Order: sequence, then structure tokens, then C-alpha cells
Amino acid sequence: MKKLITKTALVTLCSILLLLSLLYGVFAIFFPKPLANAFWDMGSYHSAVVFYEKQYNKTQSLDDLHTLCVKLDAHKDSERVVEYASKFVGHEKFSTTCEGKDIEGGVSSEDIIEGKFVCAYYLETKDIYTTVERAKSFVKNKYSEYNPFYMLYTDSKLNLTATQLNEIIKGINSAKASLPSAQKTIAQADIDAINAMLGN
Repeated sequence: MKKLITKTALVTLCSILLLLSLLYGVFAIFFPKPLANAFWDMGSYHSAVVFYEKQYNKTQSLDDLHTLCVKLDAHKDSERVVEYASKFVGHEKFSTTCEGKDIEGGVSSEDIIEGKFVCAYYLETKDIYTTVERAKSFVKNKYSEYNPFYMLYTDSKLNLTATQLNEIIKGINSAKASLPSAQKTIAQADIDAINAMLGN
């Protein structure tokens, strides 16, 4: 009798595990976004990103690309950020896709994605000169508080040298020339902040 009960319990357990595996497989293939959200809520970054990436590759939707770029971490996934964010920021509908999708604290997701891309680009290349040029390309028509230069010099994990910080100042000064007065004030605040970091 005990053997029969044990055997029945094992068969039931195996059936449940098989069903769960099948459900997971179905969701992974056909409905990756709910899985991505579930992993994200559980704090499993890497698993979540895998399924956000699957969701975008499945739909090729700009909204799904936006979600992926927002979720990606420049330090954990610099290569992925460069791949997907460069594709997104270069799209003609980048700004309109980001409209109304502010991040926590009211920060524009457009600013976050551009800043994330610039930081990831530096991490991938270690080329501060090209990185500064990339940052400049994003502030031609707008220089917000959370601009790519700001994201660069405030990211302590990048361990930028004094020489590299001075290159950022040069980049901001170059961009500053064509900005309206209100935005020049923000740019100058960035320059002042970097100079304070340098002890100038």
C-alpha cells in the first residue's frame, strides 16, 4: 500500500513538473513579456533581460525596444546596450516613442537611454574622444539636466581620469555655443560641477 501511495505521489509530482515545464516553454516562446515582467519583479535582472530581448526580437516593436533599453544596465550589459540603444536612438521615431514615458522621478526616458548608451559606449571602447562626440550629437537641439555628459561625469564606476573629465568639459563647451540661453545655463552648471571634481 505504501509503495502504491509513493508511486502515485511521484507520478503526480512528475506530471505537475512536466506541465509547469510545458507552460514555461509556451510562455518563453509565445509570451516572453509576462515572463520578463515576472523575473524583473522578483529581482532577477539577467533572466528578465533575456525575455525582454526575446519580446523585442519577436515583435520588432519600438515600444518593446524602448522597454528593453530602459531595463538594460550599462555596467552589467554594455554590449547589449550599445547594440540596442544605438539602433533605437538612430530611429526617426525615437523621440516620439519616448514621449510620455518618463522614468521614476520624472526623468525623460529619452535622456536615460541616450546617457546609458554613451556610458556603455565608453565601457566598450574606452575611447573618451569618440564617446564625447557621441554625447555632443545628442545635445545639438536640447541640453537637459540629465544629458549624456551629466551621465558620464557622475558615473563613479567609470573611473574617469582628470584628462578624460577635461575632454568632457571641452565637449560641453563646444556644444554650448549653439544652445539657447536657458540650456547654456545647464551646460555651464555641468562644467562648474566637473571643475569642482577636479579641484579647479
